[in-house]
Amino acid sequence: MVMSELDKEEEEETGGVDEIVESLDLAQITHARKRNFLEALVRGRGNITVASRATKIARRNHYHWYDTDLKYKELVDEVKEVSHDYAEYLLVSQMKDNPTLLIFYMKTQMKHRGYVERQENINLNATVDVKVGDEEIPPDLPLTIEDEN
Repeated sequence: MVMSELDKEEEEETGGVDEIVESLDLAQITHARKRNFLEALVRGRGNITVASRATKIARRNHYHWYDTDLKYKELVDEVKEVSHDYAEYLLVSQMKDNPTLLIFYMKTQMKHRGYVERQENINLNATVDVKVGDEEIPPDLPLTIEDEN
């Protein structure tokens, strides 16, 4: 498969999959199937289903290893972080031309700066006691004014 120029640029700017695999120091995982799954997880950008299909290793094996092997868990978590960084890189690179992405990013990543969407909760079934002068208006009084013509 021939890589497009954009793919080459993205690979250079994000470190590339091979560089990520090398940086993870998979040698600390001695179990070959675990190591193969981790490599496939990197190549699949953290997608467990993709890694499972590529290695023909059941997802339940991955989850078992994740729950029982601390080194494996740490590496999987690192793969997830790298995948999140890559997704964020792609998002940020597209924001300049897409105001919707910019707004999304600001609402999700810049809450601490006040970029949050506020929601007002209004209870339409609430009853309100209303008084006109000293006289209380009954709550079942119709709210419409009828024309007397």
